[in-house]
Amino acid sequence: MPHRSLFVVLAILAHKPQSGLVQEVQWPIHTLCNMDKLQIAYRSCDHSQDIGISINLCPATLSPSKINVNLRVSLLLRQSTDELYLSAKLILEGGVAFQLDEPLCQPDFPRFTFCSRKKGELIVFDTPLKLDKLKYLPEHLNVHTVIVNQHGYHIACFNITIIKR
Repeated sequence: MPHRSLFVVLAILAHKPQSGLVQEVQWPIHTLCNMDKLQIAYRSCDHSQDIGISINLCPATLSPSKINVNLRVSLLLRQSTDELYLSAKLILEGGVAFQLDEPLCQPDFPRFTFCSRKKGELIVFDTPLKLDKLKYLPEHLNVHTVIVNQHGYHIACFNITIIKR
């Protein structure tokens, strides 16, 4: 009789799709800006942790040539950041339009205050941004960003969606 139960369990597992056995974590979509003409939202694509991103001001109009906002990014480190690398893809409806691969922290060239931070520390990065000519943005834009450390470990991964109406 125990063999029959084992056979039934194995038969069920064999017919069930592999993707159904493990539930993928999907973090909530966070809204940064939701105005009549502009919507900006992001979602963490890191299966282990969410990331915090905020801006102090959502532009009321897209017509001014320059808009000044303050950007804040925060996350808890799960690995050290002796070296840190950014990879960002700008994705339009037709595919990848632009890709940026940039070192953020290198052993002899720490560009930011969060370089050389250790596991368990909280990173909070504040910076002013000058956004030029938002009125020329495409109607739908996605930015996929991955930040990895010296061992290739994902420090942060997030997708930003910008929708202009």
